[in-house]
Amino acid sequence: MQRVTISGVQIFFESEEQAAGKLVERACERTARLLEQEWSLPVPQDCRVYVMTSVTGFMFQSAPWMWRFIMAVTMPVWYFKAKRLWQFAGGWVQRFGNRLAIGVKPPRLIQKSDRRMGERIFLKEENPEIKVEHITCHELTHAYSAHLRPPAWFNEGLAMRMVDKYFGKCTVREDTLDLLGEGSPKQVAKRYRFLSRQDQAALVNLYVRAYWLIRYLETEYPELFASLLASRHSHAELEAKVARALDIPTNKFWENVDRKLIAHFQTKPQVA
Repeated sequence: MQRVTISGVQIFFESEEQAAGKLVERACERTARLLEQEWSLPVPQDCRVYVMTSVTGFMFQSAPWMWRFIMAVTMPVWYFKAKRLWQFAGGWVQRFGNRLAIGVKPPRLIQKSDRRMGERIFLKEENPEIKVEHITCHELTHAYSAHLRPPAWFNEGLAMRMVDKYFGKCTVREDTLDLLGEGSPKQVAKRYRFLSRQDQAALVNLYVRAYWLIRYLETEYPELFASLLASRHSHAELEAKVARALDIPTNKFWENVDRKLIAHFQTKPQVA
């Protein structure tokens, strides 16, 4: 397996996946620079990116030696969950203690993934090589912000917003604003374990709210946004700080925030 280090991030790929490895290298270099310049996020202590071609291959290759025995013993617990995720995810982050391992599929496997949920959220992109860069940027942003232990909505919003910056344009469909407001859930899941991959409506709502809220905070409340990235906050504290800044009662935040987002973005030109 070949290894390259870019901006403090180690990248691994088999020799036959060299073309995909180059795409990941380029995406890591650009994303790392943007994360430092735009948000002052530090390089993770041990961050690795793998061009992954199978679930078990990625999980065992990326795990430290001591973890591999544990994974072998617990394989019936995690394998089927990872296999379901494989069907539609182009990549993901796996934590092994202090190590953050990112798996990114090569273009040919991204083309075979179930893209129906993603197409409800993101602008259509037919070029699988560009999708590799999109996914690498998204997942690397998760790794860079992992030390904050953010709630799911903050975590996903950051990653989606960084992809905008990477490409210099909006990558989320403007009509996703129509999913907010009346009829949308009055709460969002703060932790991923409360989300079922089978409930695509809840997942889409999480991503949509996350994107528009993070974009709103970054552009309209830059000092607050910077403070949220500067140090770790409990999920309740983070949500309370945002609610106070937006002048919304904390206990009714998710019931009322959609109206602010809709009112703001439906009257603004859509620029990255």
